[in-house]
Amino acid sequence: MLGENFIIETKALIDTKYRTWKRNADLINSLLALPKDMNDAGR
Repeated sequence: MLGENFIIETKALIDTKYRTWKRNADLINSLLALPKDMNDAGR
């Protein structure tokens, strides 16, 4: 019983961490893409 709950909680934690990491990666990609777009617009 305790083991099952632990596994479920661990899976949920990993899932949340992965989603947070994915969102951060998307955010970083957006920020990195901004200067490139600004340079293109400046030309």
